[in-house]
Amino acid sequence: GIYAYNSSHNTFDSLMIDGNIPIQGTSLIELEENCNHNVITNCKLNGGYIGLRLKNCSDNNIVRNCSSTNHQHSGLTIYESDNNAIKNNYIEASANCGMYIIFGSSRNNIEGNTIINNLEYGVIMDRRGTKDELPRENILRKNTISGNANEGIMMDAMAKRNKLIENTIFDNQKMLSREVQPPLEVEKRRKRK
Repeated sequence: GIYAYNSSHNTFDSLMIDGNIPIQGTSLIELEENCNHNVITNCKLNGGYIGLRLKNCSDNNIVRNCSSTNHQHSGLTIYESDNNAIKNNYIEASANCGMYIIFGSSRNNIEGNTIINNLEYGVIMDRRGTKDELPRENILRKNTISGNANEGIMMDAMAKRNKLIENTIFDNQKMLSREVQPPLEVEKRRKRK
């Protein structure tokens, strides 16, 4: 796979990474520690432990038009990373979840993605750390989330000010789960007449 550390202003375009032996905790593409202003586009990732992970990477990394399928953990993990754009990706058939948003990842724009047929959850937004490491102010807009074995979206009860807008969520075991209901904005897609 590809591992970038403290590396910015790169473009990863039209890569195909397939058939790597999955090792727990590794990713087929990983950007770690202050990797900012990178573009990952038109890539095909298949059969790793994690497809793509942003770890402590913020400020306008763009992931678009990629497919990430058949991973042992997740198709895409956003770990302690803020202000990134995740757009028009296809994420399918990972064993844990399609997309994992953890350790305080905030203000990410997640739009137009197809997240389907994962063996547990479509999207998880989880704390995994101290109470200050909550996913906050992320926007999930116009995503299609379906066919996941558990919830389409599973959100930590303490996640704050995230917005779910015009998502199409269907044929999951449950649409959305959350233990309590602090402020959460959910807009349902209106049926056209």
